[in-house]
Amino acid sequence: MPRASGTLSSSKCDKYIEYINAGRDEITQIVNGCSSIVQFYDINVDDFVKWNPSLKRDNCKLSKGYSYCVSLKNAGSTTLSTSTTESSSTNTAVASEFQTTADEPDPTSTEPTPTSTGVETPTPTQSGIDSNCTKFYKVVKDDGCYAIAIHNGITPADFHQYNPAVKNDCSELWPDHYVCVGVTNGA
Repeated sequence: MPRASGTLSSSKCDKYIEYINAGRDEITQIVNGCSSIVQFYDINVDDFVKWNPSLKRDNCKLSKGYSYCVSLKNAGSTTLSTSTTESSSTNTAVASEFQTTADEPDPTSTEPTPTSTGVETPTPTQSGIDSNCTKFYKVVKDDGCYAIAIHNGITPADFHQYNPAVKNDCSELWPDHYVCVGVTNGA
């Protein structure tokens, strides 16, 4: 996929994303909006626009057919600098949306249990999944939070709300465990 006009080259950019068609217009608009992207990757919107100058701060959204930089090769600094001194802060929250990074732990649940909706919860699951969950997905190696959310027609923010144990950076997404990808409204 070609980079958007002015987007950093691969010599400076470590990770690119592209426009996602989520199947429903309202979700597609949300996931391709810069506010969702910068929140998910825990990056500053000014940096994101600097790395991808075809994007504008106002009405910022990805365009079909192009890739955009979301992480620099030098993960120790989130801004471009002409100085040889690096930032001492680290950007530990930059997530890998397509790859799990957590080692597989012991399951937190080993027997199916009904949720408050009466739906049987498959096992194993991670602790803290939404008690109103009605739809589950079994994580496989190299899955990521963003991809799971989009594939199941929910926003990344909803995914994290339903599955707080995966952490905002998706570092605790465990292969071979079930996550929640749908809930009933209200309880």
